[in-house]
Amino acid sequence: MKTKQTQTILASDEELRDLTDYHYGPAKEYLNILLQDRTTGGYIRFNTDNYKEFGYEQDDEMTPEVVLKLNIMPRVAKTKELQKSRSKAKAEVFTPSWICNTMNNHLDEVWFGYKDVFNVENDDHTWKRTGHIVFPEDKTWEEYVKLTKLEVTCGEAPFIVSRYDTTTGLIIPIEDRIGFLDRKMRIISENQRSDNEEDYGWGDWFEWAKKAFQASYGFEWSGDNLLLARINLFYSYIDYATRRNGEAFNPHLVSWETVAETYREIAIIISWNLWQMDGLKDTLPNTDIPAKIRDWEKSEVIEFRSIKKQEG
Repeated sequence: MKTKQTQTILASDEELRDLTDYHYGPAKEYLNILLQDRTTGGYIRFNTDNYKEFGYEQDDEMTPEVVLKLNIMPRVAKTKELQKSRSKAKAEVFTPSWICNTMNNHLDEVWFGYKDVFNVENDDHTWKRTGHIVFPEDKTWEEYVKLTKLEVTCGEAPFIVSRYDTTTGLIIPIEDRIGFLDRKMRIISENQRSDNEEDYGWGDWFEWAKKAFQASYGFEWSGDNLLLARINLFYSYIDYATRRNGEAFNPHLVSWETVAETYREIAIIISWNLWQMDGLKDTLPNTDIPAKIRDWEKSEVIEFRSIKKQEG
């Protein structure tokens, strides 16, 4: 619908409910993984008072049994009063997709050495996708996919993946998505080739998709936002895998069961790479426990604060 004041098109209530629904399908099947806190070995915690009316305190763990009793909705679906209270309590303000696009475009301009790499921005805050991306002579598409990127205080992770506009709730078509992980997946789609006829290139594509997810990080304070961010990355993977399978594969060679077998591995990567943390102390919120992440290249678990020490 459109509001007369802003002429902004908003998603319907039904569409908003479906954005991040985890009560069915693969998200429900892997909810146990998507709720894990890799630092403690338990589950992420609420870290918000917004669920007190349902009997849950800030320090309570978000177990699958608890979460399935709740309808945890994206910010755009929350009431204006609740949005304001969260903004006041934790400075929670989500960035519109066009700003995420502008900022990611700037990062890519610096790396590629020229403007308008992935899209051309219009005056009305829309954008138009460019053609096949050209790499500088001294850089490769493989290097871009493996670039380590982090979204701080990520909320629902709009800088990482842009399944929907966080301010309107409208789904963004896969070819127009602008998160930094979306860009990595586009690069893989445009460049990855395989001579493996046995699985029509599925295995090679999946290995590069894993590298893209392993190089994409984010942390968040509130448990409900963190769950939504993880689900957004999980659903994004399913979108890309489904598209790759539908467009490129002979169904007699690659079954949908083969594709679905990768969901668990991606869910595990996401549960490590998007974690709960106080960004000022590098600890789990309201504790002195150092937050831990996984270094996929070295296959080891490290404290996040150790990265800062190395950089220093």
